Amino acid sequence: MVTILFSPQVMAQEKKSGWLMKDKPTWVWTQKSSDNQKLYLRKSFQLPAKVKSARVYATCDNQLRLFLNGKEVGTSPDWLYPIEKDVSRLLISGKNVIAAQAVNATGAAAFVLKLEVELEDGKIITVLSDNTWRMTEKETRGWLGKSLDDQGWEGKLVKRGELGVAPWGVPGYKKDGKKDTSNKGVLPAEELVLLPGFKAELVYVVPTETQGSWVALTKDDKGRLYACDQRENGFFRITVSESAQGPKVTVKRMPVDLSGAMGLKWAFGGLYAHISGKGLFKLTDSNGDDLLDKVDQQPGAKGGGEHGNHAVELTEDGKALYVIAGNHTHLMEDYTSRVQSWDEDQLLPRQWDARGHARGRLAPGGWVTRYDPDKRTYEVYSIGFRNQYDVTLNRFGDLFAYDADMEWDMGMPWYRPTRINQVVSGADYGWRSGSGKWPSYYEDSLPPVVEIGPGSPTGFVAGTGAKFPAKYQDALFGLDWTFGTIYAVHVQPDGAGYKGSKEVFLAGAPMPVTDAVIGDDGALYFTMGGRVSQSALYRVSYVGDESTEAVSTPMESKAGKARELRRTLERFHGQENAQAIAIAWPHLSSQDRFLRHAARVAVESQPVGQWRGKVISEKNPQARIAGAVALARSGEAADRAPLLKSLLDLQAADLEKGQLLGLLRAYALTFIRLGKPDEEERKQVIAELDPLL
Repeated sequence: MVTILFSPQVMAQEKKSGWLMKDKPTWVWTQKSSDNQKLYLRKSFQLPAKVKSARVYATCDNQLRLFLNGKEVGTSPDWLYPIEKDVSRLLISGKNVIAAQAVNATGAAAFVLKLEVELEDGKIITVLSDNTWRMTEKETRGWLGKSLDDQGWEGKLVKRGELGVAPWGVPGYKKDGKKDTSNKGVLPAEELVLLPGFKAELVYVVPTETQGSWVALTKDDKGRLYACDQRENGFFRITVSESAQGPKVTVKRMPVDLSGAMGLKWAFGGLYAHISGKGLFKLTDSNGDDLLDKVDQQPGAKGGGEHGNHAVELTEDGKALYVIAGNHTHLMEDYTSRVQSWDEDQLLPRQWDARGHARGRLAPGGWVTRYDPDKRTYEVYSIGFRNQYDVTLNRFGDLFAYDADMEWDMGMPWYRPTRINQVVSGADYGWRSGSGKWPSYYEDSLPPVVEIGPGSPTGFVAGTGAKFPAKYQDALFGLDWTFGTIYAVHVQPDGAGYKGSKEVFLAGAPMPVTDAVIGDDGALYFTMGGRVSQSALYRVSYVGDESTEAVSTPMESKAGKARELRRTLERFHGQENAQAIAIAWPHLSSQDRFLRHAARVAVESQPVGQWRGKVISEKNPQARIAGAVALARSGEAADRAPLLKSLLDLQAADLEKGQLLGLLRAYALTFIRLGKPDEEERKQVIAELDPLL
């Protein structure tokens, strides 16, 4: 529906009385709604003159992405959080197109929109959602653009009632049409589901219009919190003190023209902010007034969007920063690397995502780097993630990441759930686009510590310093934005690596959790928000009967020795060293995958001429397989024939399952990196493996 109102006075009157209450849009959906149903909606309309101003209101039960003339207007994570924006710059005189991707999770479903445009000649044009919109449930190439002929879309929309009808009402507004500035969408702390003995408090409700929606959180050296809006509202310092009525909060905006940080860390006398599309910055106080007013841009990557620049974390030695990014972020131009010779390494043809997501995105995928602030240099530490939004260190100085799944892959053999990875030096965790994801058993990769399941990982923090029972001081707390859940991930040493389990620590709905930090008071502070939704700050403390004394027990001795040995081997990663081969080679035969991995990367970091002969003559089957993987990754075409002969001599039928999987990967890498086998080699490999099938 398009309505033209010829009096400019109408616009002014609507602004005073509540613009949504005049010319109400209609909630619409298909005749039959179903769980996980997705609709693609379009409406074309004409604007006969230049645009003076325009605003849009839209939401959907349950999720919405809205576009104007192919440009994204915004997203709504739930119908309680409508998109409401000035869209003047997205409209032109002539033909315009609104496109919407509307998703129903379960139960009732409906979409509503009102677009109000004031032209330069004073005319008002209103576009409303109704049953005249074009609709399909199958995504069509070019569906966002104006050139698409959508007349073939067969879907029919039905009216569910005017804006205001139950159960939706007017999200974001009161019955009289005035903006609802209450805490709508902020879940009372009493409604959160917590483990016994824990207490949650709602500390602060973020005023959306002035402070935005907070997605990153850290604390400074005085115990004060810092948060940042995902969009343009800037950085805020939060001081929490106690009063008879509960926590007293003071929030102060920092005087810098900067915003949009996805990762924050206080280190080296300032606040480091990793900002989507802009890079890494350090904010400091230039004049002693205790306000961060100076901005120093650091070198680094400038990946944009929610798969772009992410967390910043202080390294275990306190001398550098871990700086991370998701799989849509190119590495910075200048870097050294502990990861050796990465590539796609696909033996069989890949099937790209059918909907085009990450099509053409290649290794390294999401990455973790070490940044030296003094030298202003980067070293690639680990790669092969999808979208690890955050990382954290446990009290033993081991690094962990909470990596995302690709939800559209669910049901496919290559689906990988969200998972916790121990992030070690030189590792490639095998994210590859489409069907190319590496299985965890690949000899040149490493397995996860825990698989969480479907979700959307955001913040991740270790419980070190929390006044919690010992079990939770050693837990890692992973925040899932989609399902409003904070998991306690319990990890236990397993040789040089870890094994673990998950436990739901906190849950709520709606509760789009974004980031967390352990405060100086020993409580867990966390934020909810993101994608312009209502944001708030909560605090979780322990009020039960168990002891909350700080855990000081040492790592179990055997695991501690394995961890130190792994770190010794990691010192050779990316570094030529005359002692590396002699020290690392014996550990290629280790049954501990993390030790074997560290040894292989140490070997690969040395000139191949120093060790290629050792691979061919190696007697231990496990060491020969690990060495063969290293040689296939580092060698040249002339190495193919002797390497294949060496692998054939192993007698596949006699190998243990793990060794057999390693052998298969060694064959594959040999064919991928060193060249296709000739006919005789092909026959020999088939004769070796065929009896096992």
